[in-house]
Amino acid sequence: MYVKLGIWSATPNVRIRAAYAVELADGSYIARAEIYKRILRSEKFAIRNPEFLKKNKIAYSTFEKGYVFKEQCIRAHDRQGNRHLMFPEHAIRTTDGNYFLDNEAAEYNGYVRYNNSWTRMEPNAGYHSLARKNKSRNADVTVGVEIEKEDRQAYKIPYAPIYDKLGWCKEYDVSLGSCGFELVSPIFNLYSDTIEKDIEELKDLIDAGYSRSCGGHINIAKKGMNAIELLKEIKAIFLYCMPYIQVGVLMAILTHAHSLVILTQLRDQQFL
Repeated sequence: MYVKLGIWSATPNVRIRAAYAVELADGSYIARAEIYKRILRSEKFAIRNPEFLKKNKIAYSTFEKGYVFKEQCIRAHDRQGNRHLMFPEHAIRTTDGNYFLDNEAAEYNGYVRYNNSWTRMEPNAGYHSLARKNKSRNADVTVGVEIEKEDRQAYKIPYAPIYDKLGWCKEYDVSLGSCGFELVSPIFNLYSDTIEKDIEELKDLIDAGYSRSCGGHINIAKKGMNAIELLKEIKAIFLYCMPYIQVGVLMAILTHAHSLVILTQLRDQQFL
């Protein structure tokens, strides 16, 4: 939509986008950038329109670098919690109606960009609240991992995008501290490279910090075998796990590098 600038503009009769113009009390339009020069310093305008400055409160915006009408602006939060007067189209608007100065401020306050909107998400899903995914495509030998972590930065990463994109569950675990979470993989075909691709993409979570409370599991299944028969087939793999066991914490899958080592040994040594 375009409007025509009025007599108070430096360029009257010029058509500009409505978003860059302001309607004055007399119904004419002026460019936003001209507000200070043409209104606050215009004694003639104030005399002809005595109600204008009363009806339209004007303030200086450091972000817009000029005077603006308050009623046409919002106050957006920055990372430090300060609020800045600015036009709404220049701010980040969240799905719950809050405004932030930039992406960094929105992310710092717990919002993430998801489905083309800025929204607040819980970092972890409830324990066992998400359905487990199966990516094995009916394979004979399947594998899955569970990884426990305690890391303040990794804890803040929301679970929903991870689950929607990759099918991994990021959940609360009562056995861990306040910044703890459990990462549960889908079921994979052991001889497919899908699990490696997921592990690489989730490297920041898998390589996150941990404590003595954390642990990890590799779950393996083979069609036609029960648990005891399967254990006899793979018992030699424990020799490869020994270097990663320290002070009672199972380290075998606590980093993406360790998990890839175990997967490689399972395949190359033909334990299954």
